[in-house]
Amino acid sequence: MLDVAAISDITGVVSADTFERPIYAGNAIATVKSADPIKVVTVRTTAFEAAAATGGSATVESIAGTGDAGSRWTPASCRTTTRSARPARSWRPSCTSPSASPVPSSTSPA
Repeated sequence: MLDVAAISDITGVVSADTFERPIYAGNAIATVKSADPIKVVTVRTTAFEAAAATGGSATVESIAGTGDAGSRWTPASCRTTTRSARPARSWRPSCTSPSASPVPSSTSPA
């Protein structure tokens, strides 16, 4: 959708477009530079120090939502269906049918 490459599991930020991430099962660190205008990254949070619980200068704002969120998207547990989405018959053989047994029924032990 954004038409950008994702950079996964970063463990360090070198600059606005350069990141460090582990490779080879964490045995080496690669420095990756992205030329994309929008950066999509996942972060290995244990690689960074925890933020202080108090003393920050960020402000918290409450904003009103737009529209009715429940009208289109509802949790699966709240939906009711009248018909199963599963096929009526499975393609797998029944474990109780004679054709599913390992020894054909037409042969008898010697």
